[in-house]
Amino acid sequence: MSWRRLLVILHRDIGYLCAGLTVIYAISGIAVNHIEDWNPNYDVRRTRLEVGTVPTGDDEATARIVLDRLHITDKPRAAVWISPAQLRIFLENRTLTLDAPTGHVEDERVTRRPLFFQMNFLHLNHGKGVWTWVADIYAAALLLLALSGIVILRGPRGFEGRGKWLVLAGLVIPLLFLWWKSRGEAQCGAGSVHLYSASKNNCPPGVMDRKISTVVLVRISAEPSARTS
Repeated sequence: MSWRRLLVILHRDIGYLCAGLTVIYAISGIAVNHIEDWNPNYDVRRTRLEVGTVPTGDDEATARIVLDRLHITDKPRAAVWISPAQLRIFLENRTLTLDAPTGHVEDERVTRRPLFFQMNFLHLNHGKGVWTWVADIYAAALLLLALSGIVILRGPRGFEGRGKWLVLAGLVIPLLFLWWKSRGEAQCGAGSVHLYSASKNNCPPGVMDRKISTVVLVRISAEPSARTS
C-alpha cells in the first residue's frame, strides 16, 4: 500500500470520527460569535407585575409580602435592598426586583437554552480536565485533515493545480483582516485623528479611553494660556 493510499484512508476515517464534534463546534462558534446580539447560553425573559404599595423595612419581611401577593411559594435564596426604594429578591433561576413606592415588580426568569448551553460548554472547555485532552486531540485531528487534504489529489485538481490558489486564499483572508484592523488601531493611536473618525474605525475601548484622556488633558493644559492671551 502506497503512502498516498494510506493517507486517503486516514483522511476518510478521521473525517468520519471528527464529523460530530465539528458540527458541535461549528454551531457553537456561530452562536458565540454573536454574543453581542443575544445570550447564547441562557434565555432571559422579563415580565412586569404589580403587587401594590409595599412598606419598606426588613428585607425578609418585605420579600415575604411580595411573594405572598404573587402567590409564589418558593423560598428566596436572598433578599437585598439595592436602593432605599428597590428590593431585589433572588429565587432559583428567577429574580424579582420590587419598586416599593409604585408596587411594580420586574420578574426576570433565566433558563438554559437547550443544546446551545451544552455545545458551548464543550466548545469553550468549561469542563476542563479530561475534556481538555479530548479538545487537543480533536484540534490535532483537524490539523491532520487539513494537511492530508492538501496532498491527497494530484494533477490540475490537486495542490499543484487550483489547490494552491485556494490554500493561498484561505491564508490571505485572515491576514487581510488583521492588516485592516491594525491600520484602524494605528489611526486610533495617532495624535491627529479626530475622536469621531476613531470611533468609526471600531477602535478598541482601551485605545479610545487613552485617546479621550489625551484630548481632555491637552484641552485642560491649553485653557490657562488661552485665558492669559
